[in-house]
Amino acid sequence: MHESSDSEPRGPGIPGFARSFAGRARRIAGGGGPGPGSRAVTACVLVAAVAGAVVGVGALRSGTPGDGGKPPAAAAATPTATAATRTPDAPPTPSPSGRRGSGRAAVPPRAAATVTATVTARPGTAAPSATSTASVTRTQAATPAGRGIVGAASHRCIAVPGGQGRDGTPLRIEDCTGTAGQRWVFARDGSVGALGMCMDVAGADWHSGTVIQLARCSGNAAQKFVLTPAGDLVNPRSDKCVDVTDRATGNGAALQLWTCKGTTNQKWSLR
Repeated sequence: MHESSDSEPRGPGIPGFARSFAGRARRIAGGGGPGPGSRAVTACVLVAAVAGAVVGVGALRSGTPGDGGKPPAAAAATPTATAATRTPDAPPTPSPSGRRGSGRAAVPPRAAATVTATVTARPGTAAPSATSTASVTRTQAATPAGRGIVGAASHRCIAVPGGQGRDGTPLRIEDCTGTAGQRWVFARDGSVGALGMCMDVAGADWHSGTVIQLARCSGNAAQKFVLTPAGDLVNPRSDKCVDVTDRATGNGAALQLWTCKGTTNQKWSLR
């Protein structure tokens, strides 16, 4: 007579298929009768079935450490999702003392930008005011080349009236202002020029009283002048000096060619 199914092995750790297998094994073994051999076979089959069930349960319950007993598929899915959303840290940077850094790349400080603006104020207008934090460098207009020729008696400068470089303009003495019409360049060829033109003995007339004027540079002898160590401004071709007419010292007095006398109205210096 077969044993009741209530005598089949049960337990919290053995799944149903294991119990069913063990019961069938006992029934098969029991079909041979209640002899000792039959009982031995039944015991062996039962032990093998229980052992296989325990191994299967252990495999099902095994998972990654700390996964809370989740099934292998679910446990494997969690690290994958985490790895997809995790941003790896930057490689550690060594500190000056030789120890490893915090593991995050240092962010260099932003450099402070300095802006320099150049502002040139027009004559007669107010200088612009700086409304930003940028440093403002104010520069004056470039100084014209050349130097002033100053009279010893008048302390005034040889000037082109009105600062206009027109051919044939008579030269005069005026208050020294440093403008381009008062700045003279002594060239290597012996000429003395301002405003792109040259000091000239009008008409290349070597007689005393000839007007000293501004003319287009031609390189002729009437445009050669030498300032001597004694202060005389001499035209070598005529061997005469640049002279302030009638020894005048007032603003606007005219210049002429005259025999060198060594008087103060014929003495000049550079400024």
